Amino acid sequence: MEDVSNAMITEPSNSVELSASTNSKIIENPENTLKPKVLKAKKRKKPKDSTAPRVPLTGYVRYLNDRREAVRSTNPNLTFADITKMLASEWSNLPVNKKQQYLDAAEQDRERYTKEYNAYKQTEAYKIFTQQQNERKLKRLKKKKILLKYLI
Repeated sequence: MEDVSNAMITEPSNSVELSASTNSKIIENPENTLKPKVLKAKKRKKPKDSTAPRVPLTGYVRYLNDRREAVRSTNPNLTFADITKMLASEWSNLPVNKKQQYLDAAEQDRERYTKEYNAYKQTEAYKIFTQQQNERKLKRLKKKKILLKYLI
């Protein structure tokens, strides 16, 4: 009878490790045909002020928004990424005069935004929001300093 106690297991395992330096997981492929995948930890969303004016759209984004539904209706089987690629090639081949219409509208929107943003910076809501942001930064810095003390 064969002694199995000293035998090495060579089968790949589905292991998940947590990297110490980063908050990411390393998943090994069970077939060992591909490199190990690294799943990054989700990044927290940056807090936004709901009372702040909306950021202006570029001419390219305006063109995409105008044309997306028409392209989707003519090609319902295309994915969102394929539609965007198609529209990107259309945008690059678009005549200058048609492109300029979207760019002019974007410029007007940018001017509107700067006026609204300058007015918003004078409000009390902006002051409260920036104060909260500064408090969050200080809190994060304190946490980092505490962690560094323990590591050193």
